[in-house]
Amino acid sequence: MCSNNIHHYKLLQILKYGRYGTVYKGYDFNNKCLAIKKLSLDQPIEELTAMCNEVLTIRRFKHKNIITILHCFLFNQHAYLIFPYMCFENCEMLLQKVYTSGFPEIIIALIIKDVLSAITYIHSENCVHGSIRAQHILINSRKAVISNFRDCQTFINHGEKKKVLYGSTVGKKNQLYWKAPEVLNQNLSGYTEKTDIYSTGITCCEMANGFQPYQGTELTYMYIEKARGSRPLLLDQSSILEDQESSLLPETNEQFRRDIFMKKSFSDDFHQFVELCLNKNPLSRWAASKLMTHSFLKQCRCTSLAEHFKDFNHDLSKCKLKERAGVFYECLQFINDDEIKEAIPPIGLRVLFRVMLTVWKKAKIEIDFDFLYQGKTNLLFDRWNSLKDKILIYFKWHIHNEDCKRQLLDVERAIVGLLAPYFA
Repeated sequence: MCSNNIHHYKLLQILKYGRYGTVYKGYDFNNKCLAIKKLSLDQPIEELTAMCNEVLTIRRFKHKNIITILHCFLFNQHAYLIFPYMCFENCEMLLQKVYTSGFPEIIIALIIKDVLSAITYIHSENCVHGSIRAQHILINSRKAVISNFRDCQTFINHGEKKKVLYGSTVGKKNQLYWKAPEVLNQNLSGYTEKTDIYSTGITCCEMANGFQPYQGTELTYMYIEKARGSRPLLLDQSSILEDQESSLLPETNEQFRRDIFMKKSFSDDFHQFVELCLNKNPLSRWAASKLMTHSFLKQCRCTSLAEHFKDFNHDLSKCKLKERAGVFYECLQFINDDEIKEAIPPIGLRVLFRVMLTVWKKAKIEIDFDFLYQGKTNLLFDRWNSLKDKILIYFKWHIHNEDCKRQLLDVERAIVGLLAPYFA
């Protein structure tokens, strides 16, 4: 039984924060690890309505590969949503921090199998998810689940089933790269559940290549390419040709070099699977239930996510600690020196870290924030990054020692405890 009092939960660290809410990693009174989302109720009615509709949608669905809301309650002008904690967070984070040139094919197959299982269920409930992408696929050592149901739509209206759906793309600029051509067309023909299949194909390319298709291109170019029936490709030695280099690879990101992909080789089944998903004609795309039978997914029979992630925790923990170092730095403006001294006991490595935090904070305060209003944001950005690098270097030199890691985690908990009131 979950409590309706937030003080009965222990909030350890900030996983994500945004304009209207913050996600914490925490524990309940039974020491069960949870993801706790704190949402301010002081926001536009449209946002509150969307939040309520999403909660109702998630609680309606009952499937092992759909995120579960364990509990929700109101406390002191905030809404709290309690979710199971997914230890590897989302696929986009893994692509940014670990698999920077893309997931291995077998891991993609295991993830997509779970995603298709969830989509099949959603479609059987006469609904469309509407926002399949790597960022909305959460991972732990056992399974993948899909989240974010803000764009979920139903075919049922006043007891009758509609043939097609309609929806605006206004205010959804960042989501358009994953949308199907029929959604982007915004015409009277509407779209069906097959839009989720197209988004799944885009997500396959995103996870295989390490970046989203059409990255760095104008929305107009992306729309024209999709309207022409052009399909994004899995980048490997069979798909990259000399004269296609500039159009297939993102020009602005050096880590995605041509030679990396020339060393990769995806199976013919995987290429065919993606082609089926990305067919311009929605009637020619396979249904989710049929895609579950595709030979691409046969490789999942003799393995599991647990097997491939069994040695993964150590590498991921190092990435997370480095990432949190940056979060600490960005948040130093919210706390003062006395709070740092009180929260971090002068024991062992903590002494040095406490001194360094104070020094970094002083350097941050000395930055002239008038730069922001004089168009000198580049200089400000460079100085901020320089200080952040000092923190990352510090972590790099001490991360190898287990005792140091434990002490740094103690410091992290202390800092998060100080920052928590500021991320309401």
